[in-house]
Amino acid sequence: MNSSIINGGSITMERPFQIEIYADVVFFLNLVMDYFILWIVSKIIKKKVSFKRLLLGAFLGALFYCLMIFIPIFRTTYNLIGIIGLPMIPLMITYKPQSLKNLIKLFILFHGTAFALGGAGIALFYYLNIGKVIQDAFQFKIENFPIVLLFVSCVLSYFFIKTIWSWIRKYTTKEGTLYRIKISFNGQQIDASALLDTGNALYDPFSQSPVIVVEFSSVKAFLPESIQKLFYDNKENDLSLLTQSIIQTPIKAKLRMIPFSSLGMPNGMLVGFRPDQVEVIEHDNTSTVLKDVVIGIYNQRLSKDNRYQALLHPDIFHNIA
Repeated sequence: MNSSIINGGSITMERPFQIEIYADVVFFLNLVMDYFILWIVSKIIKKKVSFKRLLLGAFLGALFYCLMIFIPIFRTTYNLIGIIGLPMIPLMITYKPQSLKNLIKLFILFHGTAFALGGAGIALFYYLNIGKVIQDAFQFKIENFPIVLLFVSCVLSYFFIKTIWSWIRKYTTKEGTLYRIKISFNGQQIDASALLDTGNALYDPFSQSPVIVVEFSSVKAFLPESIQKLFYDNKENDLSLLTQSIIQTPIKAKLRMIPFSSLGMPNGMLVGFRPDQVEVIEHDNTSTVLKDVVIGIYNQRLSKDNRYQALLHPDIFHNIA
């Protein structure tokens, strides 16, 4: 029968073999692993997360795991409830999900990334024999300190999960669907019809928020007269005049410059602004309130028959944090 002895920050397993597991090593490896996984998830969902929050989430994840392994009173939590419940805390602190549904999606994506990372590591080590290659190159035993292998696995897992996530978004997005939207800004609100357009790949370069393209005629009431005049004179792409107008306006902190490229305009620039919120209303009258988006202002018609006045970014329906 197996038994274990806790001695000086380690667990010694006795019969039929003896292994010492050191708490500091387990904590460090889990800290590194959790940080990489949280970072990969943040890149996949395109959510800007600070280094401090990523590190805090990884620290808590590693701490909870070590408590379950090394502290007898916490070992009773090493069950299905503990395995599911405890990881929720680092996810809530790191990503601050707005609903239970989003938290569950993050939980699934987090563990999917962890499984992919582990699978990539095993494949690299056994099938490609990369463990021996790295060991010879760096003169240390990778089985004792697998940091390089971990890094390579993280890179491969990131691209693998990102590809799978892109496929999921592509096949679950209802392209061409029309929605009603309500844009709120500085105490005002406008309504518009919006088309879900998978070709809209614009992001705000500053915040990495998805951009909803809206006709100038729909949002002009939000803009100060100096910027309205630039659009009326078709000079919204004149950077010198635009910069001068932005500096003088009281809403300059909320204005954005969004680069884009298209046929006939390889280095275009959209004026945009960050709204207070955008409410997207579906045909069954269910609605989604978006706060982490940017409105890009387009100075022409988006639809010849005026069926819609805005183009929705496909990512707004896959924002799980």
